[in-house]
Amino acid sequence: EAFNKPIHNVSSGAMRLLLEHSWPGNVRELEHAIEHGALLCPGGMIGPEHLPYELRIHDTQGHFQKSGQKVCRESLARALQTARGNRTDAARILGISRRTLYRKLHKYKLE
Repeated sequence: EAFNKPIHNVSSGAMRLLLEHSWPGNVRELEHAIEHGALLCPGGMIGPEHLPYELRIHDTQGHFQKSGQKVCRESLARALQTARGNRTDAARILGISRRTLYRKLHKYKLE
């Protein structure tokens, strides 16, 4: 209702992502994710593609790459792909600074 859109449900894929996330920001972070989904959803059902990048990026074990953990080449490439090449978004997804992202890009020859 807040966005004047006829959204009636959340898909099972989106619900799975919401349930699997640890929610370190608790209710405010969850509220932000739902609002993000509502803004991007044209109407009907919120799907995984409408949720924030942070919920959709997972490492090979199915866990989100957290700040301070080693960023492997595959996680870096996946984050860049999901962020559609936007390096600022990729760094945010991985929980690292843009400067660190650029160093990793150079290290892994992904420039």
